[in-house]
Amino acid sequence: MSDIEAGLGLKRKHLIAISLLVGNDHDLSGVQGIGLDSALRFVQAFSEDDVLNRLHEIGKGNAFQIPIDIKSEDNVDIDGSSPNTKQPHCSFCGHPGSKKDHTKFSCEFCVTDNHESCLKKPEGFKCDCISCGMNRKHKEQKKMENWHTRICDKIAKEPNFPKDEIIDMYLCNDNGYFSANDGPQISWEKPKVELLIGFLNFHQHWDPSYIRRIMFPMMSTIFLREMATTTTDNLLFGQFEFDSLKRVKTRYGYQSYVVKWKRVMGNVASKTPSNQSGTQQDAIDLELDETVDLHLLDDCDFPETCEEGGCSFLLTDENMDLIGA
Repeated sequence: MSDIEAGLGLKRKHLIAISLLVGNDHDLSGVQGIGLDSALRFVQAFSEDDVLNRLHEIGKGNAFQIPIDIKSEDNVDIDGSSPNTKQPHCSFCGHPGSKKDHTKFSCEFCVTDNHESCLKKPEGFKCDCISCGMNRKHKEQKKMENWHTRICDKIAKEPNFPKDEIIDMYLCNDNGYFSANDGPQISWEKPKVELLIGFLNFHQHWDPSYIRRIMFPMMSTIFLREMATTTTDNLLFGQFEFDSLKRVKTRYGYQSYVVKWKRVMGNVASKTPSNQSGTQQDAIDLELDETVDLHLLDDCDFPETCEEGGCSFLLTDENMDLIGA
C-alpha cells in the first residue's frame, strides 16, 4: 500500500472509488464508458476524505462540482484583460504588435543586425508572451473542465451508484473474521489435486505430469506446513521426501530457503495413499518431463532438478512466513 501511495498518490478510499468506477468482484460492470485511465485521472482530483462523498453527490444527480485545481478561473491578467482576449500579434514575426510597426522597426523579441524589421516566424511558431501563455492555460483548463463534466455525466446516468453495501464492505476492517453467530467461517483445506489435474487436462489439454510440475512449489509449501504441525508418513506426490535446507536465497528483495527434496527410489506404492495409486506413473514423470518450453512461462517457479551421490533431488524456494502461516 505504501508503494501505491508513493507512486500514484492514491490511498485506500481512492482505490475503492476506482473499483466502483471500473468494476470489481461484486459489480463487474462499473460505470459504462469509464476505463482505468479515466478513473485514475478522475479520483486523483479529489482528496481521500472527499472522493467517496463526491461520488455520492454526482450519483444522485446533484450539480457537478469541479475540483478547484482544474476549475477554470475567469481572472484577468496583469494587463487587465481577460484570458479570452488575446493581444494583437504581428502576422510576420508572431510577436505582440502590428505588422505595420514591425516593418519599420524590429520588436523587442526580434534581434536583427540593422534593427530595421523583424524576422519571419518559423513554421510551428508559438509566442511566449504573457497574453498567449494565459490564453493557452485557459484553454487547457476549459478542456479539463469539459472532460470532468463528461465523466460526471456518465456517473450520473448509472443507476444506484455508488452501491453503499460495496463501500461498507471495502471499508470494513473485519473482513474474514466471523463468530459462530455472525456468519460463515473461512477454513482452508488441502487442495484436491487429482480433481484439479483432471479439470486442467480436460479443458486445457495439459499433460498431467506437466500440471504436477507447475503445482509442485505450492504443494511443497503445504507439505512443509503440515510436516511442521503434525507427523505424517506420506510422501510429496507419492515419491519425494524432505531432505535438507540447501541455502538461503534472496529474490526480488525477499529471502527464502532452498529446500532439497529427495526422490524415494524404494517401494513408493506402500507409502502412497490408495486414492493416488492410479496416478503414480504420472507423478514419476514429474521430474523427467522436459517437453514444455520454459521460456513461454517465465513467471512460473518450476522446481530445479539435481543429481547428488546417485540420488535425484528437486529444489524449491520456500517462504518460511507462508509455511508458518
